[in-house]
Amino acid sequence: MKLNSQIYAIVFSIILSTSCKPTQQIITPEKSPNITGITLLYTGIENFSRPAFPLIDAGVFNAKTDKLAEQIKEAQISAVERYQKIVSKGLAKTYNCEVKTAQDIYNTSNFKNLVAQYRNDSAMFNYNKFTFNQSYIAPHEVNVLDMNKGKMTRFLKSKKKYAPSIAEIFKYIDTEYLAISSSKLYIPRVGSFGVRGYIKLETSLYLFDRMGNIVASSFHYTPNRRITGSKLHEYTSTLDLFDAIFETTLKKNLLNYNHRRK
Repeated sequence: MKLNSQIYAIVFSIILSTSCKPTQQIITPEKSPNITGITLLYTGIENFSRPAFPLIDAGVFNAKTDKLAEQIKEAQISAVERYQKIVSKGLAKTYNCEVKTAQDIYNTSNFKNLVAQYRNDSAMFNYNKFTFNQSYIAPHEVNVLDMNKGKMTRFLKSKKKYAPSIAEIFKYIDTEYLAISSSKLYIPRVGSFGVRGYIKLETSLYLFDRMGNIVASSFHYTPNRRITGSKLHEYTSTLDLFDAIFETTLKKNLLNYNHRRK
């Protein structure tokens, strides 16, 4: 009888301990879609956007950026090469698929035929001449999109224009989706007499299917940063924030992709 009492006590203690133990919550992360491959066609830095008004304030501030024009040019060229690597690696990780860049397919006959169609001054962005209306693309890339001097938002306003252009590119590139990344430095406003201004970096990411439809899009930007406008590091340090904002851009892109497919 004593032995039975001991057994009951042990069993009761085990039941009590397990019933009081909190249930472990298992959170299943959002799964990446089953994508076979993405080709990063274009990684661009759009023209540096500066304010035109108020006339006097903007004029004084813009004069300071004019003095740094050549150095800002070099910073943007260097940045866009880094951006291409960041975007391709980020896409591969987020969508769990192979991602090719223009550098990867540059020597293929199909891509050469594609580039040959757009080998002209209006389609290619020139690294050798600089104005603040100039845009930049990563090595071996070509602006096959006629994007209104590289302005992505204007290009995407009319599906009748962009969808046929994207669909045509798919004839030369064997991939499930095409990706386009576009960023720009932006001065949203300046202070009185142009003594100070505010700068931010914006970036957008789009995925297109074979019909030229947008299957995912996302946009993100840095907070406004107050600058004097006369120091180069104010611009280069803003360009260096791309890593941080692109991580969020990717998360938004995946969410948008899954939302569109529901």
